[in-house]
Amino acid sequence: PMQRVCEEVQALTNRSDWWDLPAARMEQVFVVDGERYFHRTGPGMVESLEIAAEILHPDEFQFGHGGTGWQLL
Repeated sequence: PMQRVCEEVQALTNRSDWWDLPAARMEQVFVVDGERYFHRTGPGMVESLEIAAEILHPDEFQFGHGGTGWQLL
């Protein structure tokens, strides 16, 4: 799943306007397995919130989802 997401994101990063995005210039773009964590409701919502917390507040939260649920592009 994450490998597929990373392959598909190349369609965005190859665009000529990619570097116009502030997040791209600051190297703060994160890839998330949205199908697994963010497109479904239920018990997985807790993991989704943990992933968001790790991305938004890395100094405060480490739940171990880095590399499997999300990664820095």
